[in-house]
Amino acid sequence: MKYPLGILVLMTLTGCAGTTENMRTWMGVSQSELVEQLGPPHAREVSQFGTTFVWDRYEDEAASCQDQFTVKNSVVISYFSNCGLWAGYFAPVYRGAR
Repeated sequence: MKYPLGILVLMTLTGCAGTTENMRTWMGVSQSELVEQLGPPHAREVSQFGTTFVWDRYEDEAASCQDQFTVKNSVVISYFSNCGLWAGYFAPVYRGAR
């Protein structure tokens, strides 16, 4: 009984780490580079923290979750994804030069 529980915990931590590592690649990237690589955002929200750009991910033709990047002074300062545990493996990764 210990082994299935241990495997489940390990798989859970691995899925979460995938999201964090992939999304972390965007920190410090310019707003123009963000939009150039991900395309036009599906939504844009302005707050005291900056402008949050939202991209929907689709599953079976319907928006299933979102990746959100907050930009301040034209640079990505934070990110959030509500795409769940295993979606981290499919989170967008910054592919540009630094």
